[in-house]
Amino acid sequence: MSAHATQQEYASRFFSYVRVSDPSECWEWQGGKDKFGYGMFNTRVEPGKKKVWIASRYAYTITKGDIPHGLHVLHRCDNPKCVNPNHLWLGTQRENMADMAKKGRRKIGSAPTCQKGHLRTEQSTRLDASGYPRCRICRNESEKARIRRRRS
Repeated sequence: MSAHATQQEYASRFFSYVRVSDPSECWEWQGGKDKFGYGMFNTRVEPGKKKVWIASRYAYTITKGDIPHGLHVLHRCDNPKCVNPNHLWLGTQRENMADMAKKGRRKIGSAPTCQKGHLRTEQSTRLDASGYPRCRICRNESEKARIRRRRS
């Protein structure tokens, strides 16, 4: 494909890597994937420079429009290979983590304790602003230390 391929040519090449089926079923990416199983797709932004897309982001962009800064493309089906636009929706990292927890896929952490040795439980762990699990005990201790420093 030339460096000046049109969006339509890229879309055609993109869908040549997709096993399209019923609109309610997953449309699985058949091309290269990253270590997490997400499809990867390349386009050229200018001669000699390519842009590597996560396939689901590219599918969303060409079928539904631009993705606002700070939002992620999430899967209703939880299938990282799926690029069916009917299965894709936009959300924040926090919404992604909440969706994962709701579906029973969120791991509090692979270690049984945080870095300071506090036991990881649903009650002692919260999602931070980015949607990542954090130890509530460590957070409380840090906040108390900050208040002590301000008072002295």
